[in-house]
Amino acid sequence: MVGQAKRSHPWASAGTVVSSIWHTGGGKYAMVVIGLWIAVSVVSLFWTPYQLLATDGYHVWSSPSAAHPLGTDGVGSDVLSWLMAGSRTNLAIALLTVCVAAALGLLLVAAMVSRNSAFASTSVVVVD
Repeated sequence: MVGQAKRSHPWASAGTVVSSIWHTGGGKYAMVVIGLWIAVSVVSLFWTPYQLLATDGYHVWSSPSAAHPLGTDGVGSDVLSWLMAGSRTNLAIALLTVCVAAALGLLLVAAMVSRNSAFASTSVVVVD
């Protein structure tokens, strides 16, 4: 049709962002680490090597072995199991922080745009 602009897919810009991050210096490393973090978090929802509260009093502060790949802590708990469970909490806190920051940013931008020009001018000076 003449005169109509072609609409791009909503996820097209996300693919461009991911591609540009991947091709930067540390972008590959960062994306691999974040991907592993998310994968461990998802796997820990369904499986951990040991139950979190399981203790082994005979293997306190043991070094890494086949039974405990990252060793045990002071009460004999498997460190890998706790690390996997902690990744879920860490990921949830990170996502919550990003969402709260985005919401606050949107509220501030909405206030800057919708208020009088004195508020907008003051906010521009503060941001600069």
